[in-house]
Amino acid sequence: MSTQKEKQKHLGTDLHEKSQGKKTFMLFLRTAMTPTSDETTVDLNTDARLLFDAIRKGKSHMIRFILDASPVDLANCTDLKGKTPLMVSCQIKEESRRSLAVRLLLANGANVNLQDDDERTVLSHACEMRCNDVVDTLVKHGSIDPDIPDNKGNTPLMYCSMVGNDVAMDILLRSFRRLGLAIDALNTEGFNALLIAAKYANIACAKLLVEGRAALHHRDNIKGLTAQEWLKKNGYSVDDITPLAMRLRSRAKLIKALNIARISIPNRLKQELSLTDDEDENANIKLAPSSAENPIANFYYNIQ
Repeated sequence: MSTQKEKQKHLGTDLHEKSQGKKTFMLFLRTAMTPTSDETTVDLNTDARLLFDAIRKGKSHMIRFILDASPVDLANCTDLKGKTPLMVSCQIKEESRRSLAVRLLLANGANVNLQDDDERTVLSHACEMRCNDVVDTLVKHGSIDPDIPDNKGNTPLMYCSMVGNDVAMDILLRSFRRLGLAIDALNTEGFNALLIAAKYANIACAKLLVEGRAALHHRDNIKGLTAQEWLKKNGYSVDDITPLAMRLRSRAKLIKALNIARISIPNRLKQELSLTDDEDENANIKLAPSSAENPIANFYYNIQ
C-alpha cells in the first residue's frame, strides 16, 4: 500500500517538474524573441509569433509544445493579415507534416469557420492551394460551413473551379450534396462555380458540377455568357462536360415521352416543313403512325 502511494507521489512530482520545465522553456523562447519580456506577464503576440513560425517550418513537436505550454488560447490567434494558424498550415508543403499540424490545431479548439481580412476561410485556402488532405479533414468537422463566401462572393467550390482542383471539388460535392451545398451560388460578378470552370476550361471540374445538377443556362454579369458559350470560346462543347450516361438518359426520356403521347406529324405538316423520309430516319426517333383518332394530330389539322 505504501509502495503504491509512493508511486503516485513520484508521478505527481514528475508531472509538476515537466509542467515547470515547459513554463521555463516557454519563458526562454519569449525572452529570445523579446529580451524585455517579464516573467510575470504573458506576451500574446510573442507566443503567437512563435506558433506561426513553428507552423511555417512544419515543426509539429514545437507546435504541440507551444499550444500546451502557453497559458492563453493560441489556436484562434491571427497574424497581421487576419490569417489563423489553420490557414497558415496550408503553406506547409509536406503533406504528413501539414496534416499533423491541422489535427493538433483542431484538437486544441481551432475554429474552422473564422475568416481572414479578405473574408476567406481555411477551407477556401485549402481548396485553392490543393491541400486536399486538409479539405478531407475539414469536411469531417461537425461545425464546418462549406458555403461561406469571401469579400468577392467566391465560395470554396468556386476556388476549386478556378484552379481546376477536381479532387477537392469531388470531396465537397460528396460530403455536402445532401446537406444543401449551394452549388449555384453567385459571386459579385454573377459567376457560379460552373461558369468559372467553363471560363478557365477546367473540364474535370465542370463535369462534376454537371453531375451535381448545376444550372447550365445562367449568364454572368460581365460578358453575359452561359457555360456553353464560355466552353465554345475555349474550344469545347456541352457534350464534353455532360457524362454519356446522362445524355443517354435524357434521350431515352424524350423518346419515351413521345411514344407515350403517340405524337404523329401529319403528312400535310410534314410537307410544309419539307421533311424527307431520310431526315426522319436520321432523327432516330420512333414515331407512331398517323391516325385520325389521335387528338393531337386533329389539333394540328384544325389549326392549319
